Parts: sequence; structure tokens; C-alpha cells
Amino acid sequence: MSKISASVGMHNRKQCYNVVQDQETIRDLLNAIPASAGGQEGALSGPIFWGIVSHSLHEAILSFQRWNHLSVDGHIDPNGNALKTMDRILSGGSGPGAGSGSGTSEVAPSVPTATPLPVCGPLRTVARGSLLPALIDVMGGPSGVIVFTELLGLITIEAKRTSPARATDLFTVSPSSPVGMSSRTVTPPPVRWSIQMTAKSTIVGAVKWEFRTDWSPGDPPCDPSL
Repeated sequence: MSKISASVGMHNRKQCYNVVQDQETIRDLLNAIPASAGGQEGALSGPIFWGIVSHSLHEAILSFQRWNHLSVDGHIDPNGNALKTMDRILSGGSGPGAGSGSGTSEVAPSVPTATPLPVCGPLRTVARGSLLPALIDVMGGPSGVIVFTELLGLITIEAKRTSPARATDLFTVSPSSPVGMSSRTVTPPPVRWSIQMTAKSTIVGAVKWEFRTDWSPGDPPCDPSL
């Protein structure tokens, strides 16, 4: 029987854990299944990235679920009906409707069934700039910090965080206190950080800022727990 350690795909528009080896397993299974049974017949290709399922693989999962009358939720779980159906088809079982318990929802596990995920971190710079106003719009981890690395004089900053949603922040930074704003979510990465920064007082001299977070594209999945 085919095995994966954690969910592959997207659940409620959020990326599942999408371990590289698990994505490769699902891709290879779908490539081995003929189109007449909802598979891709070798059509799936392209790079695979930690934590992010590709559009083509996600669409292939949805197509397989529709064809085989499974719950069309866009992800494959360890020991779920979709994975069992793939194995049954490849072992000579029937096509559409081959999965027992047709229509049963695939429920994404909160943690992988193989080994616990590491805690996200450490913080690293994923965006930087030297002008204000500035828009930070990046994919990162559950923790985000704005740090001013070069600054002359006190500056009051208005930071409007639209994703993850949060009320507008007002904070004052100085050369002796360079960290501007620190916040976090409980969402597993990737997290989209969208922050609009505007200076509310006169900037005298140079200003340089960085946005640091505890995950970046290409990193393995991690646990957002503190």
C-alpha cells in the first residue's frame, strides 16, 4: 500500500504540509493511473517545492476525486479514501467509485503521522528597503518583525497589516530601539504578510528597514507553535 507522511494538496484554500517526498508519491500514482480512471497518464511534471503544492498537481487531485466520486476537497490524506482508491485502481480494482465510503471527507491531520514537525525559525530577512512609504508583500512564517537597521532621529510609523488581518499599528522607532513591529499568527506556513508602512513624522537622513520572518519558500514545513 502506498504511504505518505502528511496531507498533500490544499484544504479550505490553505496549503497542507506538502512534504516533497509525499508530493512525489501522489504525482507518481496519478501519472501511473490512466485517464479512463481519473489519472494523468504521465502528464504531471515540473519541480516540487517544500510546503507548496503546484497548480497542476492540485488540479489533478481534484480531477481524480471528481472522477472517482470521492469528496472533492483538493487534498490526499494518509490512509484516506483517495489514497486507497489509487492503490485499488493500480492493483486492478474498478475505476470510478472504487473507493469505499464514497463521499467521505478527507480531513487534514493537524500534524504529520510520521515524525513531529520542527518549530518554525529562526528569523531571517526576506524583504528590505530604504524608502517610505513601502509595501511589504511576502510569503513567510507565522512570526514577522519589522527592523530598522539604519535610522537618524525618531520616526513614527503607521503600519497597516491587511494579511494576516489586523488593525493599524502606530509605533515609534529610534536608533536605540530599532525593532518597529513584531507580530505572529497561529497559521502554518506559508503565511502571506502584507503590510503598508507610512512615515507619520519627518524623516531626517537615511532609513533602512528589513522584514524578518521564521519561514521562507523552499524551507520544509514547520510547526507554528511558540
